[in-house]
Amino acid sequence: METISKINKVEDYYDYACLAPIIDKISDVSMMADYERAFLNSLIRQYKPKKLLELGVAKGGSSVVMLNAIKDIEDAKLYSIDYLDYLYCDNSKKVGYAVKERVPELVNRWELKTNGLPCDFMDEIGGDIDFVLIDTMHINPGEILDFLMVLPYLKENAVVVFHDTALHVISSEPCQFKIANTNNLLMSAIKGKKILPEFFDSHIFPNIGAVELNKSTRENIWDIFNIIKQPWVYAINQEEVGKIVNCFEKQYGTKLTNIFVKAANFYNSDLDSATKILNSVDVKKIIKKVRFALIKYFLFYKFGVGKQRKYYKKLYKETKIKYEQIKHN
Repeated sequence: METISKINKVEDYYDYACLAPIIDKISDVSMMADYERAFLNSLIRQYKPKKLLELGVAKGGSSVVMLNAIKDIEDAKLYSIDYLDYLYCDNSKKVGYAVKERVPELVNRWELKTNGLPCDFMDEIGGDIDFVLIDTMHINPGEILDFLMVLPYLKENAVVVFHDTALHVISSEPCQFKIANTNNLLMSAIKGKKILPEFFDSHIFPNIGAVELNKSTRENIWDIFNIIKQPWVYAINQEEVGKIVNCFEKQYGTKLTNIFVKAANFYNSDLDSATKILNSVDVKKIIKKVRFALIKYFLFYKFGVGKQRKYYKKLYKETKIKYEQIKHN
């Protein structure tokens, strides 16, 4: 039976003694709110995993949190995977640069794999993984495929953490993020014990959650394959489709793999057509809309107070990156 575990006081999960020394070190490289980092830290401190996996690295802020949390757990090691070699927002910096820069003493507990899908590296990393953080695309099919690629390598009772589970509702510009509901779908589709922070700030719903897997997770694997049918936001190239098909065939068999194949054929074709239409759109209107949001977030960040100010500072930084990307593209 599924159960929901809620942590309703910050004191219940914020391990100050462990987390406090690195808070200032990662304030400019972490994309998580304070309570999200605390939640991630608390689960690691509680479950004491020995083999950890991270999907989606970016600057490496979460990598630092995870490495710091296992620093006194004997033989514990973190394996991190990112699709890119360099940051999506700054191609002058390598993925995960914050680890060597901010906590060089913990590098010996870390192994980074870049420039590929999870299935490119999982045989090398191996099984018996007991803790995972998945924080990649946030849009379909994104983390759905990520989870399915790594599930066969997880222990039966592994803990899987999903970040940005409420990204589709936490922005004051909902049209910008309303499609980013992938991790929320997974929190519902994956059978297991759900773990949620009851204490959270700035958001309508908590933006992070976890599932402690059990026997029923694999018995109900169809539920996860079924959400692959939900609309895709981006296409997958044929080479990568082939890699995923090989992975799924090996781990789940032809029947379930065909759900992915049919979805890929349908949505890849559909998105190719949509791209042609998008290329004809007047991008000046898009730039104007994003610029307006940028100005609004800046004003709220400058003149807001407390948690509100921190929230809008984060939104301002994220929107500024998007604005620059649209301008240069």
